Amino acid sequence: MTIPSALVAADRRQQRGDWEHLLCWRPALWRRGTLYEFPRPVPRVRIHESWDALRFKVPLHDGETWAGLSRNGLEIHLEGEITAADPLTLLLVLAELRAALHFTADDEKAWLFVYRDAEAEVYRHFRGCSTRRFAYDLCDTGAIRYSAVLQADDPTLYSTGPA
Repeated sequence: MTIPSALVAADRRQQRGDWEHLLCWRPALWRRGTLYEFPRPVPRVRIHESWDALRFKVPLHDGETWAGLSRNGLEIHLEGEITAADPLTLLLVLAELRAALHFTADDEKAWLFVYRDAEAEVYRHFRGCSTRRFAYDLCDTGAIRYSAVLQADDPTLYSTGPA
């Protein structure tokens, strides 16, 4: 049994005490040649998958038949927190995040990286992503909690890096 190189690299970083780059969710958007990292921590990344099919039901007969099963696009929920020493910095980071999540045309759809380790060259991302909802809580003076829901047109989880 061979150990994947990403795990070996993560183990080396752990031995060095480099906790920031261990296996963790580091979501980022790649659009128009620019990589935008979501403010961290991002403790929750939830992906909702669904399938579409044609349902056949014969009257007066038990059971049913499903045909033509195919995957729909994905709904990806990200929950994170923006932290900063002063309220002005919090609002500036929030403005950058809002701008990164704003899509105005189909040709602007992004790649959403749910995992990135550039040093080990290990990536996982979805393509054709656009924002569906974005909410944030301004109640705390030291942090802004946010929640973003993105739609990925393509349900494939790709393993290539930024182009």
